[in-house]
Amino acid sequence: MLRTIISLILGLWAGVGTGLFAEEQPTGEQLYGLYCAACHGPDGKGAAGAPFPPLAGSEWVRGDARRMVSVILHGLEEPIVVRSKTYDLQMPPQGSVLSDEQVASIVSFVRGSWGNREKPVSPELVAGVREATKEREGLWTAPELLMEYPLPPLPLHRWGVHDLTATVYEGEWEEMPDFSKLSPISEEKEKGPISLSHAGGRRENFAIVWEGTMDSPGDHDSNFFASSVGGLRFYYNGQEVFDLVGQGQHYRHTSARAKASRGKNTFRLEYFQKGSLGGLAMQRSGGSMGMHPLTDTDRDPDSDSFPDILLKPEDGKSALYRNTIEGMSPRAITVGLEGGVNYGFSASTLAMELVWTGDFINAGQHWTVRGTGATAPAGEQVVSLGRGPGLAKLASPGDNWPGGFHDDWEARFEGYDLDAQNRPTFRYAIGEISIADSPRQQTSEGLKSLERTFVVTVPEGASSEGLYLRLASGEEIAKSENGFLINGSMELHADQSARLLLENKSLLLSLSDLAEGQHTLSTTYTWTAP
Repeated sequence: MLRTIISLILGLWAGVGTGLFAEEQPTGEQLYGLYCAACHGPDGKGAAGAPFPPLAGSEWVRGDARRMVSVILHGLEEPIVVRSKTYDLQMPPQGSVLSDEQVASIVSFVRGSWGNREKPVSPELVAGVREATKEREGLWTAPELLMEYPLPPLPLHRWGVHDLTATVYEGEWEEMPDFSKLSPISEEKEKGPISLSHAGGRRENFAIVWEGTMDSPGDHDSNFFASSVGGLRFYYNGQEVFDLVGQGQHYRHTSARAKASRGKNTFRLEYFQKGSLGGLAMQRSGGSMGMHPLTDTDRDPDSDSFPDILLKPEDGKSALYRNTIEGMSPRAITVGLEGGVNYGFSASTLAMELVWTGDFINAGQHWTVRGTGATAPAGEQVVSLGRGPGLAKLASPGDNWPGGFHDDWEARFEGYDLDAQNRPTFRYAIGEISIADSPRQQTSEGLKSLERTFVVTVPEGASSEGLYLRLASGEEIAKSENGFLINGSMELHADQSARLLLENKSLLLSLSDLAEGQHTLSTTYTWTAP
């Protein structure tokens, strides 16, 4: 719900922003007040009474301005940590709304306000980021963005790691070994910060034990945040703080709190890596220190390949994967159902855009330390159902299908609900009319099928006149005996076949004459070959 509210707030501001400053060029402060203050607060501390991240004193504002510009242009989703607090909200992209000059003005204002002391930004820098990321379709996630533009390190004397010793071991373990029974390969004094480079070039089947001290300005709680692919165990002043057990296939995250005393505090960090997949990032905060990175990096700069991490339904529950998917619009939500039926739904277009059979998704590209770019479906019999809006209002069904949603339609994604089998029902709306879309796997006569059940609610006083769902689009759609044939490999039919219309290479489901109340319609996509 919060994500929907944010999207609506920004959408409303974007819609009214063009006419407010017709007589003169607005200042960065004015633009911030129009586009940003509703969520981040007029004082940059986050809107009162709502969990929005602050910009005042934020480490995300410091350093490379391209990080902040990228967030404004393409949006940000999934959890981020700002000033030691985690926020899990979605910021929609504003690149299509704001010009280079406007983005530069906003960023420059924020970087120079509320205690921030960063240099202003030029429209040319914004234009450069826009050009470099013009092919990007999905929203950024924090790990992905920070791999491009890391947060600036604190000065070396404030890293908080001193008297560091790195002891390296070789071996292949399933869990953290008993180091008292092992002979080290090397033991070196290091300046810090903690780094996997201390392994001496080893990239698989090794372990490192770091021991040293961390300074604290007073007696307080220290908060530790860690992300690790390998096994990780941490002791602070002789007490175990956390233990990430075993070798992971992607970054695993944990946080914990420990008592710190004024002056030096001892620590011991144990890390092991089985195979070639690894990565480590760690930070701490507490007292008056703010957030301190304890590690130098969270990726292997020399790794050019990705391991196979095949996701699949398990224990009778579907698998969900949200990331940039090849052949799909932004905000893709892909689902692997039981029985080898898979699909991709876009929360941007409110449309099912891809369906396929067999294997679901290989997450190796995105779940490793250099996981950028788009991932293709891992299975076979991939059918593209087209891209663009999944529903629209038309004066006539023969009209050309629009390339985007009209603002006055008020089309919006409202989230999804999961059933006991982890299968989503997508909720979206256009104006006052709401739709619940439930895709479910089916098998008939050895052929795999995907059934979509639509529950359409037309409130009292509302009208569905001219409303259509687009089920598929493309060059190869033809009438068949039982419905319509798509790309020669899939047949689609509806329980109310008279509602199916083929117009201008788009297969539509008419909702145009639905009376007030709730209506249930279903369509079935069936592959023509096993």
